[in-house]
Amino acid sequence: MDMRDRLCVEAAQREEAEGNVAENRNQRLYLEGLMGAMQNELKSKKEEIAGLRKRNRTQKDNVEQLRVLLRKQLDSIRSTDSNVGSKEQEQRRLQRLHLETLLELLQKHLEWLDDDPGGGASEEG
Repeated sequence: MDMRDRLCVEAAQREEAEGNVAENRNQRLYLEGLMGAMQNELKSKKEEIAGLRKRNRTQKDNVEQLRVLLRKQLDSIRSTDSNVGSKEQEQRRLQRLHLETLLELLQKHLEWLDDDPGGGASEEG
């Protein structure tokens, strides 16, 4: 191979190497942009999860407060049952049954909230 051929081969190799460098730079920039977008999405999801957890805690507090009020009402009805006539006793029995059913439903809701502390959100992050 003479000098001219060798220079042509070297020039071709240099062009190819420069092309590879440019392609690698473009791929790196694309991946950096993609990674930035993914980090923004992750941040958004973390904020969404935090909001769901806060809402869940608020729901649990509200349900617990309602349970306390219903329990007090039920206890009040039970404590005064002996002071009423037979006609009112049936009405009170139905009230007790209704309150007990509500308390059971609230308990199940609390258990559901405990089973799903993030409102569907995992602890990852």
